[in-house]
Amino acid sequence: MSSLSNSSNDFERNRQERGEWSKKVEYVLSMVGYLVGLGNLWRFPYICMRNGGGAFLIPFLFFLVLCGLPLLFLETTIGQFSGKGFLHVWEVCPLFKGIGVGMMIPIFVFSIYYNMIITWTLYYIGNSFLNPLPWTTCDKYWNSPNCVVDHGFLKNINNISGQSLNISSQIYEDTTNMEFITNTSSEWITAQEDFWQNNVLQMSKGLEDLGNLNWRLLLCLLGAWVIVGLCIIKGIKSIGKVVYVTAVLPYILLTVILIRGLTLEGSLYGVMTFLNPDFSKLLEISIWIEAGLQVFFSLGTGTGLLISLASFNKFDNNCLRDSVLLSFTSEGTSIYCGLVIFTVLGFMATKFGLPIDKIVKSGPGIGFMAYPEALAHLPGQNVWSCLFFIMLLTVGLDSQFAICESAVGVLTDSFPRLRRRRSAITVLFCLLCFVLGIIFCFQVLVISTFAGYKRPAYGSYVYPQYAAIIGILISVSPIIPIIVFAIIAIRKAEGITFSEKLRSSMKPTVFWSPVRTDEQNNSKDSLVVGLSVPEKIKLNLLGTK
Repeated sequence: MSSLSNSSNDFERNRQERGEWSKKVEYVLSMVGYLVGLGNLWRFPYICMRNGGGAFLIPFLFFLVLCGLPLLFLETTIGQFSGKGFLHVWEVCPLFKGIGVGMMIPIFVFSIYYNMIITWTLYYIGNSFLNPLPWTTCDKYWNSPNCVVDHGFLKNINNISGQSLNISSQIYEDTTNMEFITNTSSEWITAQEDFWQNNVLQMSKGLEDLGNLNWRLLLCLLGAWVIVGLCIIKGIKSIGKVVYVTAVLPYILLTVILIRGLTLEGSLYGVMTFLNPDFSKLLEISIWIEAGLQVFFSLGTGTGLLISLASFNKFDNNCLRDSVLLSFTSEGTSIYCGLVIFTVLGFMATKFGLPIDKIVKSGPGIGFMAYPEALAHLPGQNVWSCLFFIMLLTVGLDSQFAICESAVGVLTDSFPRLRRRRSAITVLFCLLCFVLGIIFCFQVLVISTFAGYKRPAYGSYVYPQYAAIIGILISVSPIIPIIVFAIIAIRKAEGITFSEKLRSSMKPTVFWSPVRTDEQNNSKDSLVVGLSVPEKIKLNLLGTK
């Protein structure tokens, strides 16, 4: 009895030291902030438009209900039940402990590179106060000779070939003379793309050329890590307060931009392009694949972050209701973001007489090129640009909070004594990530792909073979711990034969139990043993043997 009492006291003490959400709303807002990421803003609208518009919502909702929601519920339930992070939750099945270890690798990588997107956003916010906006002209030192002001000029140029052009254009009350040479129309780039490539990224000639350090980006990177560090320095206590602003403000700014967008000529054309259903697309396998990928991508299942955030919940929290609410909030926001994006892009397409698919690009192309170009044609361009990038900043920060909190949580959960020095550990973690992230401030461009592997390329530049090999090694690195720790678990398990050891390695360890003390004995008494797999499935689904 004394050992059981001591164990209960240890669990209770661990719970108190680890902490929990002060209010239910803080957990909900933190989850909304994590689930509603930049992919909802600049990936979903493009994929939806490309895959049949409104028809894409059919396979999307299918995978959301069939796969996304159950996985979200599973991860939040197991985190809330155990009160453990994504690494230690695998005490439930030691055979798969390597999954938790494998999750650490991408989370640490995410911590470093995701903050670079916040860095770019801060850089754009600073430049939004300049008049005229630096990405609206072609007369700056970084502009290339084949820069054109916008897609309107690009359309006119592409209609002419076989002769030299001398274009005199009026740009925001400044006259710019541009002389172009024949047969190079494929090289024309807009001022926005020119600013992105030659001012922000300052791309070098290739991977072998590291280039110079971009000091302006370095300062923005430092600022980004200072913001993140201050917001997560007290763990969920400080994050729970910050998300009242960072999770709510994006919806306010999105609504403001949407209202302004609906007043523009061509906005309804943009909305119809986004939502107009093409049901013939449903016969293509690619639309179903992309719908499934988008559900997993937007909900962030399988990363371990959902487990970590839910582990701070109260034991009796209604996680099923939360899972339904959060999943549909996340995907509903994706549709809402699409309306915001395409109302303004519809205006720009109408203004230039171009189809939207000639303007819109997936990924950062929407956030840092297409949309800034569209906002630049509105009265008060600086105000709208600033509001848009502040919205991007808050969306990115929410996701970064979850990533960094989970990474720091792995350390404090593995070494409980470090919890007393939580602030110092957070500062050191942010400092380490800042130092490792300096490489992204050089001119060399490193890219990655996550599915449908092809030789890495950016524009016309194809990365060398050794770069592809390094990328493949990084991609498979999370799989290696799964195999290694499975072998270790089987070797350490009780039993003589391999079959006995395998079965033993699938049983929960003594450290697996519900986080609430008074439920620990009940949990052990209710373990289902001696049933076949079909009987266990029937018991879980119907509640009867």
